[in-house]
Amino acid sequence: MTAAPSSDALRHLDSLQIGTLLDFAERNRVAPVLAHRILDTPLSDAELEERCHAIHETSARRMSVLMAEMDRLAAGLRAESTQIVALKNAGIARGIYPCAACCPMGDLDVLVDRSRFWTPIG
Repeated sequence: MTAAPSSDALRHLDSLQIGTLLDFAERNRVAPVLAHRILDTPLSDAELEERCHAIHETSARRMSVLMAEMDRLAAGLRAESTQIVALKNAGIARGIYPCAACCPMGDLDVLVDRSRFWTPIG
């Protein structure tokens, strides 16, 4: 999992510093991880909490769509006796991350047995 500052470290920063850190995290596409940590840290800045909630929820909705699509694909292929293996971040989001919304991911990568591919003759 991408490392985020500890709750203790966040408590020692003011809202402006946390906002700057969050800007940096957004530019580097890891903002949901930091937003999750900030939301788990009692802070007294409602605007910052609202921003973090929006970042995390946007990622959660996107990941929900991606994971649902992977499940749909797996179910369809299972009906054809074909199994898939979720690779890279898809596998990490499903099997390792405690919060799928915190997994930086943009697509689905799956592995299918080579024998299941159609090969044209000629």
